[in-house]
Amino acid sequence: EKVVLRYTDSDVRELFEEETARLAELVSAALAGHRERLRVTDANAAARTVVTLLEETLSRYRLGQALSDDDPEVDALADVVYRYLFNDA
Repeated sequence: EKVVLRYTDSDVRELFEEETARLAELVSAALAGHRERLRVTDANAAARTVVTLLEETLSRYRLGQALSDDDPEVDALADVVYRYLFNDA
């Protein structure tokens, strides 16, 4: 329901966008310590991209899919994010 509301209710959308922006700031700050290893040149844009990718993937699990440590989709997501961000991938 929350996922649907973020597209249909302006108040929920605003809260979601604020939360996403805060998460992107945290990711960007974490990436700042690894600038020499980053493949991407704009850490802020990369942080927003990663947060969006994670949010979209994890929203399915919030809708009832089970999440496990041996989930191949979670492994693939981690691989995609790592390869996108870092030169040594």
